[in-house]
Amino acid sequence: MDYTWFLLGLVITILFLWGMLYLASRWIVSVDFASKKKSSLFISALIIVIILPLVAEGIGEILTIIGEIIVEGRNAIAPSGSNYLVRIVPVISFLVFLAILKFITNMEWRNSLWISLLGIILLYCLYSFFPELDLVTYI
Repeated sequence: MDYTWFLLGLVITILFLWGMLYLASRWIVSVDFASKKKSSLFISALIIVIILPLVAEGIGEILTIIGEIIVEGRNAIAPSGSNYLVRIVPVISFLVFLAILKFITNMEWRNSLWISLLGIILLYCLYSFFPELDLVTYI
């Protein structure tokens, strides 16, 4: 496997998310805040792009195991169960995204909520257009 394209995609994703977080914080909070927090926004983008997919994958695996146990218990009573527990992983990912952005950049909850909502929507769009950029596919 050629890791050159992976690293290039990783850098592009981090820079794209950093620019988007910077523009969103300029628009939602203030120009002065965004200018002061450039490095914090970059660290947030770095953590979100590298660590968040791995954490979400781990949480998804754990919830899949728990959900399958619940489904097997349900199917013992009446066979008609389905594992819906794993569908909460995007919500948990959003909450982790929100917490990372809030605590690293030290902004108010309402501002970090809107910025993280814009960020996760654009990150999902980016991963939909270029699925090769998702770190979990290389593990």
